[in-house]
Amino acid sequence: MEKNVPLGLLLHTLHNEIMRYQSQHARESGIDEVSMSNIWILCVLYDKRGHEVFQKDLEVPCGLARSTVTGIVKHMERQGLLLRESVPDDLRLKKLSLTEKGIEMHNRIFRLLEDFEQTLTKGFSDSELDVLAAALQRLQQNLGK
Repeated sequence: MEKNVPLGLLLHTLHNEIMRYQSQHARESGIDEVSMSNIWILCVLYDKRGHEVFQKDLEVPCGLARSTVTGIVKHMERQGLLLRESVPDDLRLKKLSLTEKGIEMHNRIFRLLEDFEQTLTKGFSDSELDVLAAALQRLQQNLGK
């Protein structure tokens, strides 16, 4: 490994490589109609099935700004991946839920993500992964996230 490479540059480069890898494997699996942001939203909605989920509930877990979530949710609704339903008590709120197409897409993507995690973490022990995860979380905290 090259010495004195700024950590921010390493993380940025890794992020780009991850996005490229995931996009390529998604396309090869016939999943090219969803972006990575869509994937994280699908995962959050799938994990929270049976609970009321609103757009604001997607911002933090997906690392997205409110306006970004709004645009993505509208696009995903047009694609038939999710539904936005008015809440009787507050018409400003829109409850989100996955459609059957959204659940099917989540399941296809989940298998890809599992394969990706195995590829990404190959050769690391559980304790090394714990240390890495803790260090990355600390970096996030340092940035106020």
